[in-house]
Amino acid sequence: MPQTKAVSITSAKITVPSQCTIETNASGRGFRAVRQNSTQYRLYFTKKTSFPLVLKVTDLFGSSINLYVKDPSQIQDMIVKSGFVKNPSANPIEIYSIPKLCPRAHLIQEGGRKSLVYDASLDILNKKPGVHLTDPDYKSLQTQKRILENFDKKNVLKISRVKLSYDFEDNTILDYQGPHPLTKKEQLIYEGDGGFYANLHYAIVPYNSKYLNLGRQELLNLSQGKLYYIDRLDLQPNLRAHSFIPGPYQSNQDLYTLCEWGDTAFQAKEQEMSYKDFKVWDWDITDVDKNPINKVIMVVWEGDEEDWLISDGLLDPFYLTDDLIGVFVIDRKKTLKPMVLKNKQGNFEVEVVTKE
Repeated sequence: MPQTKAVSITSAKITVPSQCTIETNASGRGFRAVRQNSTQYRLYFTKKTSFPLVLKVTDLFGSSINLYVKDPSQIQDMIVKSGFVKNPSANPIEIYSIPKLCPRAHLIQEGGRKSLVYDASLDILNKKPGVHLTDPDYKSLQTQKRILENFDKKNVLKISRVKLSYDFEDNTILDYQGPHPLTKKEQLIYEGDGGFYANLHYAIVPYNSKYLNLGRQELLNLSQGKLYYIDRLDLQPNLRAHSFIPGPYQSNQDLYTLCEWGDTAFQAKEQEMSYKDFKVWDWDITDVDKNPINKVIMVVWEGDEEDWLISDGLLDPFYLTDDLIGVFVIDRKKTLKPMVLKNKQGNFEVEVVTKE
């Protein structure tokens, strides 16, 4: 693209989301971007500035959009808004809007660093773990009801921080290798394009050593209350909590605002969020014999939305394509101070702590 003649000295104001910064390819060519407050920049041009130029707007995790500017009049009083990323690709090289931050997360400035703190008290599903209310085994297990009945603010296990560097929405992941349900021929099924956002779940069950040796399907079905479907009720825990691990980005605008994790391949390559009052287990809950439970297992997975595989007859209706992220053993005594747990791949870590 041919360059236009240099412009006279001028400036323009541009407003961006508070989590964003502005960079340019015009550094050293008479251009400066000066931050005036949390959302506004003043852009200065001189006779040395040649157009067109590119302004790169980047959020705190690295997700970015490019603004292609032919002349300063294009960006005079321009407002860059955040929104939902609608790219169908799970690994979008380019996105067309800055991902909107979760409304239950607060942006904190500490020195020159910005971070996010998620307030679980504002979350109807995460004031206490609540997703297991809709799991298939909830009504059949009377003991499940005791989980929510006994949750309070004392002697509770909390998630205080999560860091993610792989979102498990990647079409190189092999979801299934085995026979076709009808033809019985061997088939390989890889992860589909699930879009920019990834939804993380956790389940917590009382410690049982045999759970640590289970295969992926058994562990996922156990975590989601679906053991009946695979005829493995012998593995059924008497107690199980299940809910979401909210991410930094708002991914919908439905009745329940879902906050998920962004693409890690090309956009937000490493995401980290702290949590306030994110209670996941109450150590005062006792087993069926009223003995205290001082050791639990936490299972973390990314939920796939690939029902089309089942509707197209490619998979057995009870096969789960969800991606297993990590299995962690948590001893209450070790969590009286913050305890960091990392998965084997090193791309997910969770900090937990017990509040007495």
